[in-house]
Order: sequence, then structure tokens, then C-alpha cells
Amino acid sequence: MYIIIKCFRSLNFFAGSEQSKRFMAKALSDLELTHQSMESLGKGGVITLLVEMMMGNLENKAASLGALQNLVTYEPNKQRLAQTGAVPIILDHLYSLHFPSNIRESAAAILQQLVSNNDNAFLIDENGDELDLNKILRDLLMRIQDNFFSNSQMIQKQVMLTLLGFVSPRDAHETRKIFSDAHGVMILLPFLKHGDVEIRNVVVQILYCMLGESGDEICHFIMTTTKLIGLFSMYLDEGVQEEVQAAAVGILSRMPVAETNLTLELMEQNVLPMLLHHIRQGSPNLKENAMGALLRFTLPLDIQIQKKVVDLGIFQALRGLIKSGTTKAKIRAAIALRNLSESTMQLSIPRKLSGCFFCILKKPPTVCRVHGGECGERTTFCLI
Repeated sequence: MYIIIKCFRSLNFFAGSEQSKRFMAKALSDLELTHQSMESLGKGGVITLLVEMMMGNLENKAASLGALQNLVTYEPNKQRLAQTGAVPIILDHLYSLHFPSNIRESAAAILQQLVSNNDNAFLIDENGDELDLNKILRDLLMRIQDNFFSNSQMIQKQVMLTLLGFVSPRDAHETRKIFSDAHGVMILLPFLKHGDVEIRNVVVQILYCMLGESGDEICHFIMTTTKLIGLFSMYLDEGVQEEVQAAAVGILSRMPVAETNLTLELMEQNVLPMLLHHIRQGSPNLKENAMGALLRFTLPLDIQIQKKVVDLGIFQALRGLIKSGTTKAKIRAAIALRNLSESTMQLSIPRKLSGCFFCILKKPPTVCRVHGGECGERTTFCLI
């Protein structure tokens, strides 16, 4: 590996034959490079030479794009690549059916890397001017809708990750509006039933980011699509990546709480204990979202459902959130306590004891000073 990197630093091989250039580029595709090595190669001008190679025949394109795909995992090299004016060319390679799938897959992976840190700064042309983000988003969505990428799940996944990079930043309001105006949510919703789990996972995260703009649309599709609620319950499993869990639970938290059939279906899917597990042990964001999804099970509309939540230990989980959760998690925990407390008066029946029966009791029952009956956390949901 040291010899290959040394040769690249000297750039001697790029002055050699086409075959030697391809050999070195392919080697760069496969090497596990340190940041120091990638910095040295980028500084030495290798990226510019690889972009020049990309203009050659198909073999040269495949080798150079594979090497660039590896090198742009290092942040400073993204800037070096963008400054060569190669980004529009990479987009053309992604969109061209004249190129084989390996070339298009590398182009898709490079584009995804360029936006992976929630930054569109690398999407520039040869003059350093920003590319039209509106056009890029609409072009990608149009091709997804037309099944343009369907012959390669790898390309589909990379394109979905690119879309996630566009819409996930908190301040990407304009980008999400472009996405919404281009009917991006409707285009992606059918992918919730895609056969590839990795593609589904990315789509869930994109839709979670779009709840602010298209929440009703997303919720309606999930509630009216056969077996989709059951599929969503699988995202709560411990084996799923936490960011995917948080996104799925965040979508569930947006579901209309008045839909009692949905509540019952979620209970049948055993969602309740999984939500409580995430409230106890998840990341702050996952806890917050899980608490939002759990609120529907605390409503005083059905005391039997409330009892199941209490029996599973919700009070302990709520105390933990109020003590150390995020602000939104604390608010949601307080709402859950309020919901449960609304049933206490109905459950706490004042005990009326008098005469001889009262005399034979060694110790009178403890009476709640607020509700007038025998209260308990599990029996009457009493906070006192």
C-alpha cells in the first residue's frame, strides 16, 4: 500500500500508459486509506487527474470514479473535487443509461457523499457558482417516479441517501418546500413497502423529516395501506438502527390519537412494551419520540388501555423523563400524567365505614386526602 501511495504522490503513473493509470486508480478504489494518506493524495493533485481520467473511455471512467468515491469520504477532498467542476459531469454520468451500472453506482455514491454532512456547498459548477438545487431535487424525484434507477438497488439506496442529506438539516426549510412542491412525499411513500430493507429505512427517515410539511399525507397513507402498521412495528425492534427507530416512532407519534382502531392495532402489534423500553433506554431523541407515540395509550377514553400502560410500569418511566428528559419529553410526560389522573376520580371510590364493622377493624383504611378513597399508583393512577 505504501508503494502505491508513494507512486500516486509523485504522479508518475499518470504520466504513463492508460493501463498503468487504470491499475493505479483501481488500487485506490480498494485501499483503506487513512485521512493522512487521503490528504496527501488530494493535496498532490490526484483528484484533478482522476477527473481528467473520467473523460476517457468506459474503463477509465469506472476506475477513476471508483477512486474518487473512496477519496471523497474525506471532507477536504470534497471541496477539491467540487472545484474541478466535476459535479455536473457526475450528475450526467448518474443520469445516462449509456453507462454501465458500476459507473452510475459510483456517480451516485459520490453525489451522496457530497451532501452527506448536510451541506450543499459542494454542489457547484466549473465557475464556482451554485448549481440549481431545485432542478437537482426535481430531476432525482422525477427519475425515481419513472423507475429510472430500479435496475440497481445500490443506486436507489444512494439516491435516497442523497435526498435524506438534502431534507434532514433543521434549517433546510426551503429545500423541504421544494421537495414537497415536487410531490416528493407521494413519490416516496410506496417505497415503504420496498423489498430492500435498507431502502425502506432511508425512506422512513426522509418521511420523518417531511412531517412538518406533509404529516397528514404520510399518516393517511400509512393508516390506509394494508399491513403497513405491522411493518412499522418492526422498526421498533432492538436490532434496527436507532436513527431509524427514532424516525419511525416520530411518525407514529404524529398519527391522530382519536383513531381508536389504530390504537388497538398498535396494541395487537405489541408496540406498547417496545415504546416503554425506548423511553427507558433510548437516546434523548428516541425517548422524546417514543413518549409522543405513547400518549395515545394514556387517554382517559379507555381505562382498560390505561391500566395496561400502568401495569407495564409507565409511572417509573415518566418519573425518569421528568427528571432528565429533553424539554419536549418532559412536556409529553406531564401530559401523560394529566391523562391518567383524569381517570383517578372514577377509580377512587370513597370508602364508607360505620357502626360495628368499623369497630372490628384493627386499623382503618388509608384514605387519599385528595380523592377520598383508597388510592394507589396501579389501582387508581393516583399521583399522591
